[in-house]
Amino acid sequence: MVEKTITAKFLQPEIYSRLLRLIENDRVGSAYLFTGPRGCGKEALAIEFAGLVNGGLSDLRIQDRFRKLNHENLKLVFPLSAPKDSKTDDPLKHLKTSEMEWIEQAFIAKTRDPFHKIEFPGATRIILASIRELRKSLVLKSLTGGTKVVLVFDAHLLSLGGGTSANALLKILEEPPPDTVFVLVTDHKYELLPTILSRCQHIDFPPLEDRIIRELIHSENLEPDYEETIIRLARGDAHLARSLVRESPEEIETILKEVLTPLLKQNADQWRRFVDRYAQLARNDFPTFRFHFYLLRVWLNSQDLSRHGLRETALFRNLSTVLNDRYPQADFMRLDACIQELLSGPLQNLYMPLSLFNFIVTFQHVLQGKQPA
Repeated sequence: MVEKTITAKFLQPEIYSRLLRLIENDRVGSAYLFTGPRGCGKEALAIEFAGLVNGGLSDLRIQDRFRKLNHENLKLVFPLSAPKDSKTDDPLKHLKTSEMEWIEQAFIAKTRDPFHKIEFPGATRIILASIRELRKSLVLKSLTGGTKVVLVFDAHLLSLGGGTSANALLKILEEPPPDTVFVLVTDHKYELLPTILSRCQHIDFPPLEDRIIRELIHSENLEPDYEETIIRLARGDAHLARSLVRESPEEIETILKEVLTPLLKQNADQWRRFVDRYAQLARNDFPTFRFHFYLLRVWLNSQDLSRHGLRETALFRNLSTVLNDRYPQADFMRLDACIQELLSGPLQNLYMPLSLFNFIVTFQHVLQGKQPA
């Protein structure tokens, strides 16, 4: 991918300036919610903000340590697998050596690329042990002074597992320790408890501008027309843009055909193979699972534009009339909602074979303009 340094100021200059003014005017609050669409640079800004709060603007060595995720005042919380002993207060103690090595490599990757997602294999929620350990660490006085900054990535996953983690964090937010700032980062703001939302100052991020997406993928030596196609399809999502870059147009078409064929036909064998394949992907390779269905969402959007006489992308030319000719009553908004619901299934520990089967049935009903079964 891109080797150049990607700065938070470059990604979201207006929000960066807003955060800087808070610091300069000594108006930093105790809790913030960074929210917005996927791939808009929220995590990068959260890490940058942590360094700036601790004097990183005047001391570049401090800022560099925060960017490398190795400053003692930085506390990072993210989804992990739950320990067998629910009473343990150390979220890392139960992990295998290979899992600890995975976390170490994920942190290294994050320091090199602010868009790298720390997605621990099999983790579906922020566990209670992480919040318990956080409470313990916040009581201890910092040896270097400054402000402790707690970053909670994928904060909406606090609410899963009965919401015990969310309630535990809420107790800390209600009586925040001195010299501590919390930054909750999420794509799904309203999956958080209303009481947590009310404790945070909200900073809403817009999608990245096309010029920024262009800069992020420009060194990939793409054909100009294909580069512009990716920029248009990504719609400000750096993750999606990079996923599209990794695949050739032929590979993207192949993926779409594999996803679409069972959804457009009444064939039990194809349905079974579809369910088996994507249930396994959801369990073992969620990023690939997510990309395939994000690609389906992008294609549906292209179909919707085509229906309204707007320019469609050449990337999907061979599949350009599948829906609009055969299913003129298809409701694209409801189809998109079906996909979003399916994508939330693995994170909620749903039984994915059943979810995928229900998805096929619902998708076909909506294609025909019927109410979901």
